Formats: sequence, C-alpha cells, structure tokens
Amino acid sequence: MTQPLPLVSIILITYNSGDYILETLDSFKAQTYQNLELIIADDGSTDATLQICDCWLRLHESVFKRTVLIPHSVNTGTASNLNRGIRQARGEWYKIVAGDDMLYPECIAAYIAKVTAQPEIEFIFSEIQINGKLQNQKLHNQFFCPHVNQYRILLKNNFLSSPTAFIRNHVFEKVGLFDERYQLFEDYPFFLKSLKAGIRFHLLHKTLVYYRIHPANISNAQKFNHPYLKDIVSFFHEGLLPELIRQRLFFYYVHYSIQLLYLKLITNGFIKKATTYQFVLKWTGPLFWKLRLQNLLNIS
Repeated sequence: MTQPLPLVSIILITYNSGDYILETLDSFKAQTYQNLELIIADDGSTDATLQICDCWLRLHESVFKRTVLIPHSVNTGTASNLNRGIRQARGEWYKIVAGDDMLYPECIAAYIAKVTAQPEIEFIFSEIQINGKLQNQKLHNQFFCPHVNQYRILLKNNFLSSPTAFIRNHVFEKVGLFDERYQLFEDYPFFLKSLKAGIRFHLLHKTLVYYRIHPANISNAQKFNHPYLKDIVSFFHEGLLPELIRQRLFFYYVHYSIQLLYLKLITNGFIKKATTYQFVLKWTGPLFWKLRLQNLLNIS
C-alpha cells in the first residue's frame, strides 16, 4: 500500500514585497507537488502586499489544501514574523520563502523524493541561483560530515544558503523557534542551535530556489541596515565569540573580534560607506588572508 504524500507547509514571509510578490506566489501555484498548504505571514507592510496576497489567494486557494493569511499591525522583524507563520503551520515539512524569492516548479517534489529515500533527514538545503547565477559550490563537501564537525565549520564560516532550507516540523519541537532577540538576523543563530542539538544538515544537488538581490534586501551589501547590524553585534557578543572560545577556535575568535570592531564603528557612525567596511575587513581580517593563502596553495 502506497504511503500518502506528506503535507508541506510553504511559509511565506512578507514585508513591503509588493514589487515581487506575484511572481513568488505564482511559483507556488506552479509546483508539481500537490499536497501543499500556504501560510502567508505579513509583518506590517505599508505597501499593497497584503491586498495583492488576499486577492491572489481568493483566485488560487483551491490549489492548496489550506491557506492562511496572517496580517500584523506593526513591523516586528523577520524572526517574530517567521514564528507567527510556523505556529500556524500543520505540515510535516516546512519550506520558508521570502516575499521576493521564487521556487522552481520541481522544488517541493524534489525535496520530498530525497527525504522519502533517506528518512533520517530532518534538515536539508539545495543549490540556489542568485539573480540568475548558480552560487559557489566550493563548500559543499561540508555537508558530508557529522553534525559535530558541521557545527565547528559553521562557527568558522556560514556555508549555508538560508533560502533553500527544507525543515521537518519536529526540528522546531527539538530546538525551539527563531530567536526573537535577533529580529533581523534570525537564520545563522537558528542553524547553529539546530546543529548543537544534534541535527545534521544534508544537501540536495539540484537548483530549486531563485534568490533575488535588490536594493530592499535586509542584508544587501550596498547599504547599511543599522537594526540588522545591531542584531549581528549582539549575536557576536552573546553567542558567536563565547562559543568560539569554548570550541578553542582562537584564530576565528580573532577574525570575528576584528569584524565586530568594524561593525561597532558603523553603528556609531565612524564608518559611513559599505565599500569602506568591505575594503578594511578584506585586508585586515585574518580569515581573508587565510583564504588567499589556501587559494594560492590550492588547498581546499
């Protein structure tokens, strides 16, 4: 007897996503996988995002097993918005999508095929296209080691493509929701917390998500988002640097301490241009010199 296909919750988080949201929504309608629910959590948009979503749902809600639209009166940040969506989800698997990204038509079907073939998987990532270009695949070997090793690697350098994460629902029961202390810097702390709880990350070698970089991205490198940078500063102080010491990763402690200094200079107004920050970190950060040496010696 064939097992029923698991319900997948697409959790769409939006904030002033009106310029891109229709393409994102249409990418859900185009999914070849049928057993889907759609949860839309809006974080106090002041543009037409909510109206566009509401209209689109009325036209296409029959495509999904269930649809939920969660408006919020004020902007609270990504972590809180994600948690509101997750609390409403009923699926066995969650696919979180930002309001300006898109899923390729075979995205959910490919994930389900992979996790059905390997039922031990709880947390998996895929390839990603960024503005039409395939991301650098150099770090993909990091997925093929135990979670303890992955944890130490992730402390050193974030090798994960957050928009591609596909997560079994009980991961959140094991590790909790996104940390709302870091409202705009939610993914990296959650990934570290998951690995520390013993959940191993896996990789699906298929391009399944299209990520857009544009001027309104929170982490856009062309401008400073001060609330976002303040979250990073707090996380460095409270989470990353103490853990690097505990793990005896002293080289990386030095690198991220230097980066923290520059972030503080930005938040205090002493560094005003993103290009200045990128330049000084590139030429004074020990990690960048280590990577240059590895490239020179062709060390992986």
